[in-house]
Amino acid sequence: QAELSSRAAPIRYRKRNSATRPMPPRCEARRRPTEGFATMARGLGFLAGLMTLVPPATAMMKFQRLSQVPVATTEQLHDTGAPASGVLTPSRASFPQKVLVAYTAFPESPIILRAVRAGVNVVVWTFIELANHSIVGEFDPVVIRQVHEATIEDGLEVVHMVSIGGWNVEHTLSNTCGPSPCSGSTYAASFREWNEKLAKLVGKGWRGFDGVDWDVEGVDNAESASNEFTAADLDVILEMSNALRSEFLISLVPPQSYFNCLESGFDLSLRHPAKSEPTFHYAGLNAYAPLYAKSPETFDLVMIQLYEGYSDAGFDLYWEGSVANVGEPGWPRRASTAHATEVIQKNVQCLSNGEWSVDFNGFWGLPNKTHVQVPLAKIVLGLGNGWTMSGFKFPYFEPTAAVDGRSGARGFMYWSMANEDPDNSFTRALAKGLGGQTKQHRLPSKIA
Repeated sequence: QAELSSRAAPIRYRKRNSATRPMPPRCEARRRPTEGFATMARGLGFLAGLMTLVPPATAMMKFQRLSQVPVATTEQLHDTGAPASGVLTPSRASFPQKVLVAYTAFPESPIILRAVRAGVNVVVWTFIELANHSIVGEFDPVVIRQVHEATIEDGLEVVHMVSIGGWNVEHTLSNTCGPSPCSGSTYAASFREWNEKLAKLVGKGWRGFDGVDWDVEGVDNAESASNEFTAADLDVILEMSNALRSEFLISLVPPQSYFNCLESGFDLSLRHPAKSEPTFHYAGLNAYAPLYAKSPETFDLVMIQLYEGYSDAGFDLYWEGSVANVGEPGWPRRASTAHATEVIQKNVQCLSNGEWSVDFNGFWGLPNKTHVQVPLAKIVLGLGNGWTMSGFKFPYFEPTAAVDGRSGARGFMYWSMANEDPDNSFTRALAKGLGGQTKQHRLPSKIA
């Protein structure tokens, strides 16, 4: 696919027809599978904002026809500690020792099941939003049930996360609650209710989503107010996370520039120029860093999107990290596997070694030169699969280089399942590199 103009504000995906695979993300910072709430759950036939979670009959029939997914027997469901009709009470899940995380992009059971069977043990379903103290977004319970039953039959334990945000979604989490400030605690209560309703609709012992993944990003419109976080936005994220963390897993998935251990500066703008493309004004400057610096115990994983458009990882990979090479003949250029391994190692080390300090200038009471250190057990390296292989905007790391450079990090994340080839070769290579130890052993569920 032709490289995008750095000045463009492109659509994240082209629409698919029944004969084609999903197009790769065409994004400024990363990706968004659809535009607007009305098509968030693509092809499901839902209207955005409806909270019933019950799809039209036609949508139900469509997804029942998607694949012949194996159905677990009642005895198998009982083996998990939950009768088929049981309602589960909260019991905090745990991430596996080594994680292989993948985002659904399009929530279709055959695509998800191929990825899980290839080694994915953390599925992140995309996306929901927060607005006016409500959860906005729906998932087809039939699709979730198909995935749940098939993984039980296969003997595969999977962590199910739900992601909040995505690229090109206006920020509504803090400014839509009337005259009073939006409350993270109120959103947490709404999420519990929404999650419980969905779990009942799915049935078959599915416990609901195990956790929340924070992926609030910028938008294509450079002039939009959503290309700058507010303190109130971060207040909601941290308050909601703390209200949920005793029951749910919490992860951050910032684009690299939003949590960049190679930079000491900080502000809330998402309009900074990229080093490798100065006309590209969609980079952040550690906007997510205060969340972790203020409350590191809140977050179970920090998954860095190294594949962000014109990221520093890509700058190091294709321009060898030198501004002198930008715009010069022969640059950018493809990197060797050895150099790609070095770039991965560099990022793991600077996140984990305790030498990264950020000048917060008193934001949230955080002083200048605040040291931010992420333990290896929380670091997950975010990669792009096949869609990043063309051009130089989005860095592509071969699985071999990523595995060799992992340096003890918890594992890998990639965008997205929908962009995998039919054999899931990218997934399989990462799973093999992790030693095949990607099977999840979840804490027992409790029956209400």
